[in-house]
Amino acid sequence: MDGSATDFSVGWAIDGKGPSRLTEMRQAMKEAINGDAMAFRRRFFEEHADTDGRVPCALTGVPVSPSECHVDHAPPHTFVALATAFLAERRISPDGSHVTAPADNQFEPRLVDAALAADWRAYHRARAKLRVVEKDAHLRQGRDGRER
Repeated sequence: MDGSATDFSVGWAIDGKGPSRLTEMRQAMKEAINGDAMAFRRRFFEEHADTDGRVPCALTGVPVSPSECHVDHAPPHTFVALATAFLAERRISPDGSHVTAPADNQFEPRLVDAALAADWRAYHRARAKLRVVEKDAHLRQGRDGRER
């Protein structure tokens, strides 16, 4: 035992199958923009927080702290919509060749090609409309951005 950590899904372990190639690709694409999302959250709170360090949720208006929120993509340019459009425009098929293989101490797949990751980040920065939303409100949304 070397002390390394391995991330896995209990559901996938029970079912005996892993995520689809498309799911892995989207996970890698999300990981590639994670730094941008964290920077957005930091800037948003610096610029808009009240005296208690809270900002209004874009969905509910309820004040939230940095630990009570997620960064979300405002419809119609949801993360899934942007990722789908990017892959289609670049004629990329999520066949597994664009993402890293599972490894210890790696909790999300990553894009293998640094140029592709940079292209995706630029595409995302030019199109995404990010917002701060309360965690529970965010989790009630479907992938299309509408409440379930």
